[in-house]
Amino acid sequence: MNYKEFLNRILDKKVNRVIASVLASIALWVYVSTTEGVEKEETFYGVQVNFVNAEEVRESSGLIVTSQDIQSVDLTLSGPMRQITRLTNDNITLTIDLSKAVFGNNRSAYEIHYPSDVDSSSLRRVNASAYIVNFYLDKLVNRRFEVKGTFTGSAEEGYIAEDPVFNPLTVNISGPQTSIDKVDHAWVEITRETVDRTLQYNSSYVLRDKDNQVISDELLIMDTPEVEVTLSVLTIKNVPLSVTLIDGGGATGEEHADVKIEPAVVQLAGDAAVMDGLNKLTIATIDLADFASSFEDTYTLALPNDTECLSGTTEAKVTVTIKGLVTRKMTLTQFDCINVADGYTADVITESLTVNVRAPESIINSISAENLYAVVDMQEVSASAGTFNPVARIRIDGYPTAGAVGEYKVFVTQKALY
Repeated sequence: MNYKEFLNRILDKKVNRVIASVLASIALWVYVSTTEGVEKEETFYGVQVNFVNAEEVRESSGLIVTSQDIQSVDLTLSGPMRQITRLTNDNITLTIDLSKAVFGNNRSAYEIHYPSDVDSSSLRRVNASAYIVNFYLDKLVNRRFEVKGTFTGSAEEGYIAEDPVFNPLTVNISGPQTSIDKVDHAWVEITRETVDRTLQYNSSYVLRDKDNQVISDELLIMDTPEVEVTLSVLTIKNVPLSVTLIDGGGATGEEHADVKIEPAVVQLAGDAAVMDGLNKLTIATIDLADFASSFEDTYTLALPNDTECLSGTTEAKVTVTIKGLVTRKMTLTQFDCINVADGYTADVITESLTVNVRAPESIINSISAENLYAVVDMQEVSASAGTFNPVARIRIDGYPTAGAVGEYKVFVTQKALY
């Protein structure tokens, strides 16, 4: 063996001794560190404070925690390293028992709880950012609030959107008294760019105060998270007004009556199915035999179901003027009773009537009293003996284009034959 080889062997032995020494030191440090005899101190930040028996207190006493001054605690603990290293700020629990708390302000220390695999008797609290928690227990109440809302879009041309309707009309909200007292109503925002049909859907809502500011309070509980919204979209249509004319007194509606209605047209809104079939709105029935030359009256508009007048018009003035006919007063002396009940006889007591005859000017003077009859229909009289005053129909023989204007009554006696 030469000198160089001898020197290398010596150096290899020294290196091996150094490595062995280092490994032994590490093993000794690990052993010492994991033994119960080594103390360690560590701070755990943001350990949450929790309340226990909260649900029981809520159900039995109607109380709920609404505020607390300490949400979390920075906790410094000391104990064996083996125990401390098992702890985190998530597995340490700080609790306050609410079973002995009362309505109003409360003040309580918290209890510290550790995981089951940690020897809690070997740990001690060295320091904490807080030791006492102040909290408030408020009364839990229920109250119903009106559901309100608005449509912020627009309706297509020829349509109109009504105010939205909500079901239910009110919602039940529960929460602490102080929180409930802030609420004024529930609010639904209906946002559509344009609409041309009725909308019906379920929607969530928010709570607002009396100044229409949204209330964000996690302590408020909505029994009904959604409401049904109905936004009725109605068809708009200009509908002419009309009257029904009954021919009479020698006049026909088509030939002799000039009708003027003010307003002549109204703008209505309603369901499309109703509006599609609505081409006119008849507001009155007028008998032309009831007046001689002109008639004027005001009628209330009777709108179809589920429609509304956008202008707010509720009445219309109707004027009817007779054209192409003239009137003449004549005395009638001929009477006739028809449809007399079996076992009875009827006689007219009235001897003459002054009637207003209307006809074209070319024939009015040709009509004489011999052409005039007052016909009494006894079916309109009760089948009993007595004196009656029924309406008589005026008949003008030989002049079909002439007629009597107005209503005429006569006195009739009815007697039993046996």
